[in-house]
Amino acid sequence: MSGRKAAPRTIADLGRIAGVSASTVSRVLNDSGYVNPRTRRKVENVIKAHGFTPNRVARSLATARTSLIGLIVPSLENPVYLEILKGVNASAIEHGYSVVLSQSGDEPESVRESMMHLAALRVDGIIATQPEVHDVDLARHLTPFLAEKIPIARLGTADNEWKIDGVLADSFETGRLAAEHLLQLGYERIAVLGSAVNPQVKLRLEGIRSALLARGLPLKNLQLLDADFSQSGGAAAALEALQRPDRPSALLALNDVMAIGALMAAESLGLAVPSDVAVVGIDGIPVGQMVRPRLSTVVLPTFEMGRALFEMIHSRLDGTYSGKARQAVFHVRMLVRDSTLPVRRAGGAEQ
Repeated sequence: MSGRKAAPRTIADLGRIAGVSASTVSRVLNDSGYVNPRTRRKVENVIKAHGFTPNRVARSLATARTSLIGLIVPSLENPVYLEILKGVNASAIEHGYSVVLSQSGDEPESVRESMMHLAALRVDGIIATQPEVHDVDLARHLTPFLAEKIPIARLGTADNEWKIDGVLADSFETGRLAAEHLLQLGYERIAVLGSAVNPQVKLRLEGIRSALLARGLPLKNLQLLDADFSQSGGAAAALEALQRPDRPSALLALNDVMAIGALMAAESLGLAVPSDVAVVGIDGIPVGQMVRPRLSTVVLPTFEMGRALFEMIHSRLDGTYSGKARQAVFHVRMLVRDSTLPVRRAGGAEQ
């Protein structure tokens, strides 16, 4: 049996041999960005010694692969998808892959078109982030990918029948944490902004209801106002809630983008947040720290979830995993800022 070590297959392998990061190797290979001359020579010597070729065309001809991963998102207007993209891209770079982004919108037909577009580019794997990928009708359109053994991962539940890996945050706990935070502060009349558009949102709503029931509060204290998960949708739903005779004491938006719309709605009505009405969101997008008052939110580890989505795809591509569909569930945490604190504490440090 030969004692020779396996040749490096990815830029991450080269980085380990050279004692540098994968991003440094990438900069040397692509001649982009600054690299210390001594470090550059070291990396170049390792590349030469191991006969590594980064040429995508040569690699594609030899392996029938393109080193491209397709990522389908509804839109980058919601920063959540940008954070997921960052996570996917970070892991892709480490393994010598590039990410092809497709913005599909919300309609199932658009998602199908995005998948067909990525198929035409011969991507090695597909990551989908839309609830529409859960639909049975769409599954029929996955058949060509599965027949070609193109791995698919999605933001949501795994699917054993189609061997689709899933990554999600704990949706029930997400809703429960948001509601429990408001209840602990004494806000008992809560308007929820959003709609039960997919199984994960339904779980968030179940978590919210469970928090009220655990405190012996009637579910009639909870109002659900339909909103389309956009900033304008959140603002419109908040305006409706805040102008009712039985105005809620708190607004719980099912994502941060709607919560920011709710802040704008409260301001337009001359209401102070949080003394007149509290506002809490879900997602933990960076802009929540920049709005005033700063937004309290349940933080989802979206960057890490993006990395996990790519790693699931990559493990099937490199042959380290070929089993049934896997499910990764990430923990969430409550981040308390000014939008839910009593006035006398507004502007204080994050909890």
